Amino acid sequence: MPPILSYYIYSVLCQKPRPHAIFPLQVAHAVTSANFAYLPILVQTVIFGGFPCKPASDPNRPNALDISTSTLRYSATLQAMQIRDDGTYSLIALDSASYTGPNWTAPMPRFGSSERAIPDGNDDDELLFPSIVVVGSVYSDGPAATSQSEGRIYRFTRKASSHYSIPLLPGSPADALLIGEHSNAFVMGSLDKVPVVAAFNFNDGTGKWLTPAPYPGSIVVCPGCRAKRGFG
Repeated sequence: MPPILSYYIYSVLCQKPRPHAIFPLQVAHAVTSANFAYLPILVQTVIFGGFPCKPASDPNRPNALDISTSTLRYSATLQAMQIRDDGTYSLIALDSASYTGPNWTAPMPRFGSSERAIPDGNDDDELLFPSIVVVGSVYSDGPAATSQSEGRIYRFTRKASSHYSIPLLPGSPADALLIGEHSNAFVMGSLDKVPVVAAFNFNDGTGKWLTPAPYPGSIVVCPGCRAKRGFG
């Protein structure tokens, strides 16, 4: 996961606020030949509102919280921090999501990755960043089992960013993303919990092939992810 620059959750139970948690996280950074460092960060805020309260059957708790109608305020911004050699920095927005409405368990997109951004070889200020977006409840008692995950590749410069989806979840003990010649990129990750490798054109995200990546010393059968052209 990217470092969370500020993560505040306030749980309000019938007008009684309570700070919930603040989490700092770690992630690798990239340094380009221009001596710029790029560090992915996540700025995220979650506020659980404590209204309305409803009568409860327990006499020891005369007011109970109805989380299906209580307000959830959520915002998340995935950014890349460019740190220059003189110590100055700037922030590049990669993606964002926000919601204000009822139901603490409403599914929200959550951005994360343990990977680092990689220069694409065309320009020192143009990088690719593999990430995973999980859509699910941010409330601990929410329907986590129904969450859905999507792999994405973010391509960004100092002035702009874009992204495209990939049919696997990027991740590797080493760098999950490798850059080849002729705008080719290779990404390692998992599909249906099976390790796979895929190739794509990093200019527009067009898939070229996807194939299983067996564990050492074993054979992995992965129906639906045999070597094939494209991502379709």
